[in-house]
Amino acid sequence: VVGNLGIKVTPSMALLNTDQTPAVFWIVTGKNYILRNHAVASRRYGFWFRPEISATGTSVNTPDVHPINIPLLEFDGNQAHSNGKYGLRVFDVYLPNEPSVFRNTFVWRNGAVGWTATVIGKVAFDGMISVQNGHHVFESRATIVDSWDACYVTNGLFVDDPGNLPLNPSYAAFTDSFGDFEEMGGAMLAGILLPWNEDEDGGMVISNCTFVNFVNPCIRGCAHCGRGGSPVLGDGAFETRFSGMTFVNSNERALFRHPNEAFLYDMDGSLTGSGIRETYTEGGSVVGSSFVGNSILLPNDGACTVTAMSTHGTGGAVCHGH
Repeated sequence: VVGNLGIKVTPSMALLNTDQTPAVFWIVTGKNYILRNHAVASRRYGFWFRPEISATGTSVNTPDVHPINIPLLEFDGNQAHSNGKYGLRVFDVYLPNEPSVFRNTFVWRNGAVGWTATVIGKVAFDGMISVQNGHHVFESRATIVDSWDACYVTNGLFVDDPGNLPLNPSYAAFTDSFGDFEEMGGAMLAGILLPWNEDEDGGMVISNCTFVNFVNPCIRGCAHCGRGGSPVLGDGAFETRFSGMTFVNSNERALFRHPNEAFLYDMDGSLTGSGIRETYTEGGSVVGSSFVGNSILLPNDGACTVTAMSTHGTGGAVCHGH
């Protein structure tokens, strides 16, 4: 699937349930080359990657075929904008047998989220560019990995307010109805919303990513806490690791809605500004800094200090050596 342009896909209320939330490109297996396509102005999704547990339709009698485990051949150089909800949606569960990387995808001014991945295993996103999507840059519900090198977001550029760039108006449909499209614009609610980890031995790593002109917090933990079928609000404390982070005119680096929502481990000092490059995860003795919600339960020995880089919610604290 190479070099295609799809525009203005509308829902059908007379066919399958999934036809009520249409996508420009509907992909049901990773065994494809999806290259340099443009998905524009769908009522719901630009690219919907939806591998099933088993084959469906006319292929239902192939019990040994499990699309959720088939690795991605190539997904590179695609763009999605002005779609009603997501530019790229990976849904529901994708646990490929081999590492699968979505590369160089440009998502901008989609109604809700630039891209989302509900439950993922060895799945990564490299070179993602997100500009002024409606609510968030990226969100994920959960990771199922037993290492720290297979599930990651790297080399990303995330822009909230484009400033004085001479952009033409852009529009998206925010509902499933056949009503008018609405003009996009304004500050996002937050940047990336992090998953929880199903396996304590692994999780998501965010590296070499740049946030530009964010009014609201760049990072928030436990994306689905408080939603139906997810941990309740108050759960969390799942670890995410960071390195090579850059923040340009983006003062609120993290939001903690409650003190235990997330544990953000800074491997090189770029998230917290500590400048500490850790060696602990490689068997060394230097422990990196951590970014956590402010709480009376934090140690009072001076190892943790309240930070101005997180002032919403409970506020944040940066800890060293813990």
